[in-house]
Amino acid sequence: MKKILLSAFAAALLVACGGADPKKDAQEVCDCYSKANGLPADDANRAAEQTKCLELQTKKYEAYKDNMDQMNEFNTTMSECSKKLIEESFK
Repeated sequence: MKKILLSAFAAALLVACGGADPKKDAQEVCDCYSKANGLPADDANRAAEQTKCLELQTKKYEAYKDNMDQMNEFNTTMSECSKKLIEESFK
């Protein structure tokens, strides 16, 4: 039990002390949108999946609100992703 608590504490500490990766987080959001947008337009789950992606994006974005450099890195990666998703939508 102590090992589990110690591991959980160490993981929380790592995240709190800058273990975040804006590019990785933005790519995770991008992958979510790519998967959701890849569902057929008439798929009953498509809107729900897109909503999950929006929630994930908001959560990831909020993690960088106090660090402008990381926020800019996240936003730049998201912008690149958005361009790719738009291009894919016209194929």
